[in-house]
Amino acid sequence: MVISGVLITPDKHKIVYNHYGNGHKRVIIIAHGFYNSKDAVLLQNLKDNLIDTYDVIMFDFRGHGKSSGLFTWTSKEGLDLKEIINYARPKYSNLGLIGFSMGAATAINALAESDTVNSMIAVSAPSDVG
Repeated sequence: MVISGVLITPDKHKIVYNHYGNGHKRVIIIAHGFYNSKDAVLLQNLKDNLIDTYDVIMFDFRGHGKSSGLFTWTSKEGLDLKEIINYARPKYSNLGLIGFSMGAATAINALAESDTVNSMIAVSAPSDVG
C-alpha cells in the first residue's frame, strides 16, 4: 500500500512524501541527495529491496522533486526531515534512516539534536557545504 501526502514545515514549505506500508513495525526513511528526488530510479530500487522487511518512507527535500521552496545547502532541510520523522514516529516501534550526500549531512545535523531515530546510515555526507 502506498500513501502519498504533503507535510507542512514550520516555515510553511510543502514536503511531499510517499509512504510504502506493508504492516511492518519498523520503517526506513530514505533521504535523497542534492539535485535528486524520491522518484530517482536507484532510490526506488533501494525501496524495492527493503520493502519485504521494512515499511519505507521517501520524500522530497525543499526545492527538489514535488516539494516547494528553495534548496538551502542544509541550512533549513533539517526542518523537512523533522516533519517526516514526526509523521513516522507514532506509527513505528523502530525508525531507521538512510541518507545520501546532502540527505546524509542533513540527517547528521538533525539527529544530533534528537533521539527519535534508532539507526542511521550516512552515505557520502559532505563535511562542509559552505
